Amino acid sequence: MKNIFSFLLIVALLVTGSCTMKLPQESDMPSWTINLEIPLTETTVTAADLLEDSTFVGVPWGTSGDSIFAYQDETEIEKVEVGDQLNIDDIHQSFSQSIDDVRVKPTVKQFRSELDAVGVDPVSQSVRSELGTISLDDTDPVTTDPVVMSDIIDFSGVPEGSQKTIPQATPIPVIYRDVSFDDFNNADFKNGNLDITIDNRMFVELGAPLTIRLLKSDSTVIVGSDGDSAKVVFDTGIPRDNSDTKTISLANKVLPEAIIVKISGVISGSGATDVTNNATTRNSSFTVGVQAKNLEVISAEAIVPSQSIDTADVIVLAESDDKVQSARILSGTLAIDITNELSVNSQMELTITSIDISDAAGIQAFTQIINLPANQSVNEVYDLDDAYLVMDVTDQRVDYSYRITTEDTNPNRVQISHRDGVAVDISMYGENPGSQIMFSEFEGIVSQEPIVENGEIDVSTDSKITSALISSGTMVINIRNTANISDQNVPQLTLDIPEFVDQSSNAIHVVRNLFPEPNTTTIVIDMAGYTLYPNTVDVQPDSFTQHISYSSTVTVPSGVITSYDLQGAYGVDIDVSELTFSEVTGYFSQDAIVDRNVITLDEATKIREAYFNDGELQLSITNNIGAVADVKFRVNELINTNTNQALMDTFHVTDSNVPIIATIPLSNYKLALPITDISLDQEIHYQSTVSMPSDREM
Repeated sequence: MKNIFSFLLIVALLVTGSCTMKLPQESDMPSWTINLEIPLTETTVTAADLLEDSTFVGVPWGTSGDSIFAYQDETEIEKVEVGDQLNIDDIHQSFSQSIDDVRVKPTVKQFRSELDAVGVDPVSQSVRSELGTISLDDTDPVTTDPVVMSDIIDFSGVPEGSQKTIPQATPIPVIYRDVSFDDFNNADFKNGNLDITIDNRMFVELGAPLTIRLLKSDSTVIVGSDGDSAKVVFDTGIPRDNSDTKTISLANKVLPEAIIVKISGVISGSGATDVTNNATTRNSSFTVGVQAKNLEVISAEAIVPSQSIDTADVIVLAESDDKVQSARILSGTLAIDITNELSVNSQMELTITSIDISDAAGIQAFTQIINLPANQSVNEVYDLDDAYLVMDVTDQRVDYSYRITTEDTNPNRVQISHRDGVAVDISMYGENPGSQIMFSEFEGIVSQEPIVENGEIDVSTDSKITSALISSGTMVINIRNTANISDQNVPQLTLDIPEFVDQSSNAIHVVRNLFPEPNTTTIVIDMAGYTLYPNTVDVQPDSFTQHISYSSTVTVPSGVITSYDLQGAYGVDIDVSELTFSEVTGYFSQDAIVDRNVITLDEATKIREAYFNDGELQLSITNNIGAVADVKFRVNELINTNTNQALMDTFHVTDSNVPIIATIPLSNYKLALPITDISLDQEIHYQSTVSMPSDREM
């Protein structure tokens, strides 16, 4: 754009000239005439005329006595007008001056709209897993000392080798035999059996009936919590060289390490029996065998085989509008505090199926093996960064399980109870206890408020623009989505720049769906025809800035499953090229516009100094910029004869484009020009200075 002041300079000149000249004269004796001709006057001087002149003197010359004569003479040459007037043809000169274009420099504005950080609140759970019923191995069979026939039948009075008749159902005197268990002591049984086996090697039938009772070492009867005593009755006779087994239930009974087997009943229960009194008969015997099987105790001092505690539980996440389906952990920690209350070394195998540590497809559950020394505590902390939290969006919980396996204590007995157990405290948190578990990638439902970004783009110039009609310029908007991983359920961007208004009075308003990279959305807006209405901020009384504003809103779909890279963003680049204007309204900060030029006098006559008899300088000024201004005009070679100052005048120009005609009479001026080379044209130099006020809107 060029905003121009046009000038037409018309100079009509009528000048008169004068000059003076001094000429040296020579004389030559004895006599001759010297004719001096100059354009302005003519004079004849003779030697006779010089003889009477007192200034005529002789000057010795050479060595022969000759003389030369010299004189000095001054002649006044009166002012002579060349034909009374020196006429110079009219001079026409036109020129223009333009104000500097108001331009907005190219500007690039970049901003990022980021999703809110997504995480879950820290969670923890305390679980105490009791050992529960303790399984013991079957004991080895234990046999009482033999009960010989002579302990039952009195053979006194019967000759050696003679027969003795044992009457039917001959009572057995109560017999006691001790039995000890190596595997346990004071075992409180929940379940179990004690097999009682009678091996009859006597020469008579044993029983029936035959009763076996279990007594404590103090001979008190062992009775269960249900009132059932520890006894068994063989109600069928056991023939010679036969055995029979009956079972005593150990449920609800406490069995000490050492017990007494009480035997009572009859022999020859089926009928009288004749036996020979000899050593073989008298030493024939039966034994009682004892074996504990299928043992389950609630407490005991025992050799404890390996036991297992299996626990499966869930940790429910705090209620949140964000629902995780699969989320990569950016900062997460798993802390496990375990107290082993068991008097036996153990090992925990922890499995959290809701934590996936696999880099490939499929799920590899988080698993750890933790050693638990007897009666000690263990604290373990695991980094969950880059693992995935996996769950159902409709059931936000962490599923975990663990198995605690105790060591086999054989051959040592330990005190153990079903109420003994392992206390487990599981905590999941972020970088520090109490902080959220944060995610870098998220697949699920995100509750995200619209992401609003407001900002400014500087459009400051030296002038304070109120409005400007753009003649050229381009706005390029590049939008990148590095936040979404898939192109399903993508967000929408709304971008408003209210300070640019098109010819329909509509501000820039852009709405686009944001598809993820490698897709890039590019919007090119031709700004020609838009009007700029910048915002102005006064910094100081004489200082200001101007800017346009933008408002960006990213709306994320709600209630649908979407995949996000939470470290990505929605990036917007606004690239505004240089803006030029065809019309500008505002306050202009414009340095004075100075134009210097010359008028060439294409005249054969050369002037050193000429006084104007008549003539005028005429200026025609046309304002094409629509702004008021002052025009100061100066001609260096036109000198005012009264002030001896160069011609200078100032004209106030309105914002109208109607030409202003200014006429300056030259009757009081002279033209003073240097003569350096008569072969060159002479020049008149002039200067025009245009000034505009900066405190007035134009």
